[in-house]
Amino acid sequence: MNGGPDIAVEVVSRDSRHRDYNEKRQLYLEAGVAEYWVIDPLKQRVEFLRLENGRYNVVRLDQDRTFRSAVVPGFWLDVEWLLTDPLPSAYRCLQEILASHAPS
Repeated sequence: MNGGPDIAVEVVSRDSRHRDYNEKRQLYLEAGVAEYWVIDPLKQRVEFLRLENGRYNVVRLDQDRTFRSAVVPGFWLDVEWLLTDPLPSAYRCLQEILASHAPS
């Protein structure tokens, strides 16, 4: 396989904070990873980065809560799904994503 993956997702833990926010970010940048998602449940924070012109830019969320991937066409998620405890049903979330693409 040539190049890096299209998406890298890191779930931050107490022990991985520096690696996930700094070291891995640089490694993914060098590998050309198009989207880098950092999910930090301890700080209740989610950051989506998109590679543009050789650098990562933070992706703005729709209505401050919906992320839309440029790498996976039609894929979106509500960031609240990632920060809620307990986590919502993956099946229910997938149904909501698919329903948004169903013909009216």
